[in-house]
Amino acid sequence: MNNLPLEANTNHGEIIEGAEGMEEALVYLEKEFGTEAEVDLHPEKRRKAAYMKYLEQRYAEIKAENPGLKRSQIHERVFKEWQTSPDNPMNQQ
Repeated sequence: MNNLPLEANTNHGEIIEGAEGMEEALVYLEKEFGTEAEVDLHPEKRRKAAYMKYLEQRYAEIKAENPGLKRSQIHERVFKEWQTSPDNPMNQQ
């Protein structure tokens, strides 16, 4: 059998001292590491929802400016604007 002395587990003590629960853990991490501007690591996940919101806003405006355009033509114009829009999450990097 192994005759080495037992050592106390110090990992458990750090967790209890730091925080209990998600909210306390977030507060602890902010104190420990400071808060910096969040970097959006996956803007592609929000691209479709953001585009649909942009389309909803711009569709009515373009339709009012150009009442003779077909639906597909309006969608083409909105998409072309969307590619350079600051509302596009892919342009915010």
